[in-house]
Formats: sequence, C-alpha cells, structure tokens
Amino acid sequence: MQSHSRVPIDIVLQVMDASEETSTSPGGFNMDQRTLCACTLVCREWRAYAQHLLRRRPLLCTTRAISGFAKYLHQSQETGTLHALHFWGCSEVLDLAPATDLFVAPPRSFSSLTALRFSKTRMTFAPKVLRMRLPFFETITVLTLSLCEFDSMRGLFDLVWACRNLSVLDVEFCKLRCAKVTVDLVNRLAMSRKYAHGCERLTSVRWWFAVF
Repeated sequence: MQSHSRVPIDIVLQVMDASEETSTSPGGFNMDQRTLCACTLVCREWRAYAQHLLRRRPLLCTTRAISGFAKYLHQSQETGTLHALHFWGCSEVLDLAPATDLFVAPPRSFSSLTALRFSKTRMTFAPKVLRMRLPFFETITVLTLSLCEFDSMRGLFDLVWACRNLSVLDVEFCKLRCAKVTVDLVNRLAMSRKYAHGCERLTSVRWWFAVF
C-alpha cells in the first residue's frame, strides 16, 4: 500500500499566513521573506500564493530592487495588492533617489497601502516630489523611520506632511546632517516633535533623533 505524504493545500496556505503574521512587526513589516521565497520554489500551487504575500509586503534592500519594483507597479494591472512597504539598507545605507519612480506609479497599485517603513536609508528624493500631494502617500497611516539620514529637518517634515492621513509616527535613531552642531540646534530638534502634529489624525508619536 502506497503512503501519501502530500500536504493539503489548505494547510499550506494557513502555514504561509501564519509565517507572515508571526514575523510581522506592529507597523506591518519584516515578514519572513526567506520562508515565502522558498515556498515559491516547491510547486506551482505553492508559488502563486507565496508570490501574492511577497507582493503584499515587499522588502526592498537595493536600488536595483527599488527600480525593478517601480517598473512592476507601472506595468501591473493588479489593484490593491500592496499593503505595506519596507525600504531597508541591509548591508549599507540605501540611497532612495530611485524611489521617485515608485512614488508616481499608477494609484491602482497602492490603493490599500497603509504602512511605510524606512530603515538605514539616505532620504535623497527631491523635495518637490513630497510636496506634490501624490496619491502614493494618501493612504499611509503608519510611518516608521529607523536609522535614516536627512539633509535637513525640513526634509523630514516634507515626508511626514506628505502622509496626510498619518495616525502613527515612529522616528528612531535618525540622523540629521548639518555643518555645525550647536546647543540651539539640539534644542530645536527637541522641540521639533510638535510640528509632526500638523497631521490632524496623528494619535501616536515616538521621537528619537541624532545630529552628526
């Protein structure tokens, strides 16, 4: 009698969902992409759902990945698949200049996008991009900035104010590039948190900053 070791597809899908949920932070990021990538290689049935989860919460670690994902969004006809997006400079500080093409992708691609996280990134996109009231930022309610580098305080708030429906802002150990560190600058950084409340729906703010 031949034994059958095939796992029912319903159980496989539940395991994939559980993998995503248990490895996701409160902001909706950092899911176990290695597990999901491995699932795409098992069989055709597993591949489709694993790819769906990967597209729902992508982790972009290189400028090439950012450019490639922006191209995918411009060409895709799918609607509302993107729920959260994480830019992460895993090996070195990630330059976000190529992200401009992603921000101007067709609105249908990110109609369900609610969470945005930047980790170990250099915020180098043009200020005018953030001041254009782009639909990309319209649905963002959770914004997390960790170990990011800004050229100016205005650059930080251009990003915050672009997310008009923001309810949660988490700024942790970010750096401000400046020519000279003064007591006045440090005091202004300490007081700058209040300007984040320009977002009318903001209910939670965590603020840790550094100067270098």
